[in-house]
Formats: sequence, C-alpha cells, structure tokens
Amino acid sequence: MDIQLLKKQRFLFLEKVYNETQGDTSCMVDTEEIGQELGIDDRASRRIAQYLIDEGLLEALAIGGGIGISHNGVLEVEEALSNPDKPTQHFLPINIINIGSMNNSVVQQGTTNSTQTVTIKADNIADLKSFLLDLKVSLKKMQLSMESQNEVLAEIATLEAQANSPKPKHTIIGEALKSLRSVLEGVAGNLATPLFQVTLPHLINSFSQ
Repeated sequence: MDIQLLKKQRFLFLEKVYNETQGDTSCMVDTEEIGQELGIDDRASRRIAQYLIDEGLLEALAIGGGIGISHNGVLEVEEALSNPDKPTQHFLPINIINIGSMNNSVVQQGTTNSTQTVTIKADNIADLKSFLLDLKVSLKKMQLSMESQNEVLAEIATLEAQANSPKPKHTIIGEALKSLRSVLEGVAGNLATPLFQVTLPHLINSFSQ
C-alpha cells in the first residue's frame, strides 16, 4: 500500500466533502459518491470515510453512507488551505510534492545578508484559479486510469493551496502544472482543447519565469 497516496486521498476526500457541503456541518453527502468523484472505489471510500470519522473530522449522519463534515473537519481543511506550508493536526503540509527538477527556481547560495523577492501577479493567480475550475469540469470527461486521476487530483490540491496562499510559491506552482501536463499527455485527446493547448502552456510559462 502506498501510504503517501493514501494520505493524499484522505485529505482530498475531506476537502471534497468540505467543498460539497460548503463547510456546512448540517449538510449530508454520500460516501461512495464522494469517492467516485475522486476516482476512488467504493470499498476504499468507506475505509477513508471511517478513518476521518474516527478522527472526528467527519460525522456519520445516516445508515448507508450518509456523512457530513464536522466542525473540526472544517477547521482542519481551512487551516490546511490557509497555511499550505505547515502541517495540521492530521495532515502533512499539502503543498509537499515531488519536484524532479528545479528549473527557473529561486535559490541563493554562498551569500551573506542577501534578500530576494519574487512577485506573482494577481492576474496570474486569477488565471490559475479559473483553469483549475475548468479542469475539474473536464476531468469528469477524461478517460483516465484511477492512478492517473489520483495524480491529477493531488496536483489540483497543491495548486489550490498555492492559489489561496498569501505567499504563493511560483516554483511549486510551475512544477505542479508541468506534472499535470505530463499525466494528461498519457491519454490521447486530453490536450486537444484550448484549455490545454493555450491556457496550460501560458500558465506554465507564467510561473516558470
């Protein structure tokens, strides 16, 4: 079992419930439907939901898989999204990704009392948020394997965390976008739309400078 993937799935599951209920602890959603939206099979979804219930982040509201987010679950998601560099009580920092290369990164070596400033324009972040919304809609139509879909969802979580951070890191955003492109290139036709022919390359270029 891939423990890191399981941890990502747990957070994505909790975040999905948070988004579906808009953080309303009185709302109920279906465990298996949440899992299906994330590309997780029913059995795994039930295990993940039970873990989150045991941790006090979700609540079992009805027989048959009806669940809702708890007050502690709302706090956990909002803390994770507001501080993507820091761990929460139950999860590691959500912007931790495996960066295979450090192209155009900001690194200082051998300096004394030096400073560097990287500015990410607000319109770039707005474009990123718009892209992520469109990607989530398109994801339902893509013929991705469960493994590939989980990879995409993990990168989306990373990008959303950075987009909502008061100090987004361009290197993390750029590498996550490149990872998305690599995954989607594996399925014929996925990149044959303006979203991926125009918007994605534009964003990669914007956050790789």
